[in-house]
Amino acid sequence: MPAGLLPDEGIAAQLEYILKASISGVLPWQLMLFVNDIVPTHATVLADLVEATFQGYARVNLTRSEWTTPTVHDGCAHSTWGSTVVTWYVNGGPTETIYGYAYVDASMGVIRLVQRLDAGDIRPVEIGGKVTMLPEYSLTSAECP
Repeated sequence: MPAGLLPDEGIAAQLEYILKASISGVLPWQLMLFVNDIVPTHATVLADLVEATFQGYARVNLTRSEWTTPTVHDGCAHSTWGSTVVTWYVNGGPTETIYGYAYVDASMGVIRLVQRLDAGDIRPVEIGGKVTMLPEYSLTSAECP
């Protein structure tokens, strides 16, 4: 049997429910940066990630209402957390290398998404510099192995 698909007709509503629906007892996800040199896989868990500690860093609550209305293109729904980048100012050490980010579900103590940065974006923080990113999330069909 061929794999099922999430059609354009309904995929945006599914993504909007995942990201934006007000659900009693569900806290907003938190954006965290990790500093250990790992390549995340489907088996990665929160305990595998070493969180950044440079001065000026703190997790960011990704308030559910601030996710944009998903756009859909060729079976892929995409949303960003607002339209303004999140900025952390590096006020002091330690000098760490940011390897990626994760969305943490604090109510469950698990990661909901983890992403290693592209090779060209992996570099140590610089005191007096800043780290920026625009959180995003996509939903699409994929056949399970």
